[in-house]
Amino acid sequence: MGERLVRWLRRREQPSGTLVVDWNGSSAVISHPDDSPLVLWQLLRDAAAPGDDVLIMMSGRAVRDTYGGSAIRGTVERAARSWRTRRVWIAADGVGRPRGAHAAWLHRLAERTAVELLVPDGSVRATTDGTLYVAPDAGAAGWRSFRTGGTATVAALRHPVPFWERMVPRAPVSLAGLLGDPVPAGLLLRLPHRAPAGDDDAYRLPVDPRGPAVVIQDIGVPPVHPSQVADLFGGLPPGTVVHLETRLLDRRFAGPEAAWVEALDVALVARQARSIPVDPYARLSVERRLRGDGPSLVDQGWVRVGKRRYQHVSETALVADVKPAGIMLRLRDAGKPEDRAFVHPDKGVLMLESAASAGLAESLRRVLAGLAGLAGRAGVVVAGGHDGARRLVEVLAGGYSPPSSTTSDATVVLSAPPSDPAPARPSDEDSSTAVVRSPEPGAPEAGAGWQIKWAADGTPWASPTGGAGERG
Repeated sequence: MGERLVRWLRRREQPSGTLVVDWNGSSAVISHPDDSPLVLWQLLRDAAAPGDDVLIMMSGRAVRDTYGGSAIRGTVERAARSWRTRRVWIAADGVGRPRGAHAAWLHRLAERTAVELLVPDGSVRATTDGTLYVAPDAGAAGWRSFRTGGTATVAALRHPVPFWERMVPRAPVSLAGLLGDPVPAGLLLRLPHRAPAGDDDAYRLPVDPRGPAVVIQDIGVPPVHPSQVADLFGGLPPGTVVHLETRLLDRRFAGPEAAWVEALDVALVARQARSIPVDPYARLSVERRLRGDGPSLVDQGWVRVGKRRYQHVSETALVADVKPAGIMLRLRDAGKPEDRAFVHPDKGVLMLESAASAGLAESLRRVLAGLAGLAGRAGVVVAGGHDGARRLVEVLAGGYSPPSSTTSDATVVLSAPPSDPAPARPSDEDSSTAVVRSPEPGAPEAGAGWQIKWAADGTPWASPTGGAGERG
């Protein structure tokens, strides 16, 4: 029945054309009809990256589609005609390989439109501040420039381009026992055998437009003289700030000794720059998730019925409207606030008011029950008065009654326990959590393994694993 419904919905309401192009100001999102609400939202989020040029975000399915090249050409031509732009960034993974299948027509398109095309020759990663980064590894080198008379040379690693990018190494640099590896924020000092994975937090650190960072992650005292590190930043303009970023440091190691940090600052000052150590216990927010990563609640079981609208395949009364701020879940044809819920995909949290209607709560319960055992399930935050929250939790958890010892005005969090819980960092502890309870051993299985947590104040509980959001 699900497949027949999908075909019927698409015949009735699917936007015309194989791919969907959605313009938002000077940015465009090219997506595939089969992209989930989560993927579409992440594209809209990443398309909001600041910059003076036109930016095109493209999903992986759209890149691989037969009409992917045609969609790029049409979007670039519209940008040249309507926006009169002279530079377009095309965030389509791998399309900019200089000897790839797309290189010839990218050159022709650039010549015909008189537009410089910046296209990645590898995967695009998004940092917490919205910088789009192409890592110089695995055969990739960065954003390549396709323009009239050009040869697809590497123009940048980051979009937007900070002023200091051309003044720091773009390729790994060998130091005494270490490698200086380019990351979005600057350079990562790492052991040669500890290359970071694609989803490593080092690739999500924000980019400071004032200057690059020296990132220390899996080592304690760097086995390299500070002057060698300072030499890597010798071309920066006078007064440029160089951050010493230690918030990702493995807690098994002590941080750099004070004498090493002071020597680094002296060496940078001698090169007309200056360093600013970052408090290693300062709160580090790495909420922003990579494309394709996120809660299964908005990543599975949906069929697209409009440019930004989806309907659940099995729970047909439930509709998802994708907005730049998040994903709104609501009952079809329902205009009342109590028939709506909101998903913040980066936090992995479903926000639900305790006054939510019984119909919405029951629809969500059935969808959540169907996600039992799946990785990446969303947490559920129920905000509002205690009595209404209790009734709603009983529905969502399949009849399980929360503990009666909770305070009168509480926030309830249902979160799926991770299969391999990571230890919490000291800085991530939240002492304001008053009562934390899990279902009793005899609780019914209808709760699908959800943990129920109560926080005393009216804000989302800060989960050390990130499953239930964090305080702003």
